[in-house]
Amino acid sequence: GVPPLLCALFLPSYLPVMREAMDWRGHRDPYDFLLRWPAGRYQWMALAELDAAQRREGYIARLVTSKYGPRYLRGTEIWKAQWHPDGTQVLTGSATTAVRWDAAAGTPLATYGAARRRDAQDANKWGFGFSEVAWYQGGQSVVALTSGPHSLWFYPGPAREPLLLDRDGYEALTARGQRIALIRNLEHAVVLDASTGERLTLPHEEINTVALTADGGAVTASRVLLNSWRGNEKWRSVPIQASYNPLGFSDDGRWALVLAQRNVELWSTATGARLDLAHEVDATAVCASADTVATGTEDGYVYLWSSDDGRRLRRFRASTTRIDMLACAPTRLLTLSYNRTDARVWDLSGRPQSGPTITPAPPNHHLLVRWGVDLDLPARWPGVVSWFEEHDVNGLNPHAGAALLVLTGAAGWLARSSRKRR
Repeated sequence: GVPPLLCALFLPSYLPVMREAMDWRGHRDPYDFLLRWPAGRYQWMALAELDAAQRREGYIARLVTSKYGPRYLRGTEIWKAQWHPDGTQVLTGSATTAVRWDAAAGTPLATYGAARRRDAQDANKWGFGFSEVAWYQGGQSVVALTSGPHSLWFYPGPAREPLLLDRDGYEALTARGQRIALIRNLEHAVVLDASTGERLTLPHEEINTVALTADGGAVTASRVLLNSWRGNEKWRSVPIQASYNPLGFSDDGRWALVLAQRNVELWSTATGARLDLAHEVDATAVCASADTVATGTEDGYVYLWSSDDGRRLRRFRASTTRIDMLACAPTRLLTLSYNRTDARVWDLSGRPQSGPTITPAPPNHHLLVRWGVDLDLPARWPGVVSWFEEHDVNGLNPHAGAALLVLTGAAGWLARSSRKRR
């Protein structure tokens, strides 16, 4: 009676595992498999197939520090990403670190923040936790903004004290050359030259994004107004009627970018003209570089558009989950998904790539699982499998089952010994 007893105890745990293994045997599309089993035992194998399929769409590399990913450094979320001016490196920022990545290989080149933050003389003075990061001095160094109180940290280079900012309320860090720009309390933008100490204040009511332009000026935006600046003088002001607050600007400062559910609005900073990019589902991310606009959607697709006339150029699927953020370079694109933990580099032209692919080992299943898959038990008992999944009945733990088997054997041995003595 022991074998039927053990099967009855173990099968509730193993039937769903058997069904996953059977789905893997018969799957045709890694996208569909990952949608059905997003964190299953075959996740790495499905992701490896996905990488190979995406190579044909221009997928170059994933930013990871371990062999299999997809979580990047220590599993923390990426909140800011920016391309190096030459397009060969990517800078990402999390809550505590800034990481420079080789975009072609997907490997980290340098990590800033963690060690030096521990060496800060006084956390109450210099603040704690990175909220923004940006390239500085044309990509030669990195600047990071801390919170509580706010200060600017510079990596690498000669040791220097962080630049303490007056009080709190700073956000939206960006930099170009020696200049650094931030937003203060949604009331004005602040432009700093860290090398000379020069500071400019650009008043803009309800401002929510700022960008520095190549000609030494700046552009600021709110939901109803776009301002262009030379020094601290406003030389152009364009009224707009955006559906929501602008998310940011194109790299050349020509367009303010607005996410409006199934529509993406591009507002010209020169004329206030509006260009609409319509989607079938909600758009969740947008960026623009040169003459190309990239948008990401709730269902994991990326669309490329012409910024001249809003014409759709191409579409590809970059993820099985929503696209959380995009970062554009002239010839490359960074997509961020899986709750901001999976960052992938793409070739914007869609040229097929030939980079190395990873082949993870298949999971080592219990003998009972292999036996059940060979006998096709989940297909024979679909109602039983569904019932156990709906009621979250996992059955007996294998270790407890092994102990029960030992106890059953010991009880039988004692019974036999007792009969012999009698």
